[in-house]
Amino acid sequence: MIYRALELAEQAYEAHGLPYEGGLSKMSKYPPSRFRWVYDEAGSADYCVKVLDTETGRVVVWPYF
Repeated sequence: MIYRALELAEQAYEAHGLPYEGGLSKMSKYPPSRFRWVYDEAGSADYCVKVLDTETGRVVVWPYF
């Protein structure tokens, strides 16, 4: 389960254009808890899941690719 959280954290950092170094030893530097996934009913289903960066307040569409 922890590896899934780290994988999602890596994707969230990348979605926000932030640097990221993987691995358990780096978790304190890149906390998965920095991000919150948000469901937004308004608009297209392609853009209904978003990722909020709780430090900056910036929101991006998930998945970003």
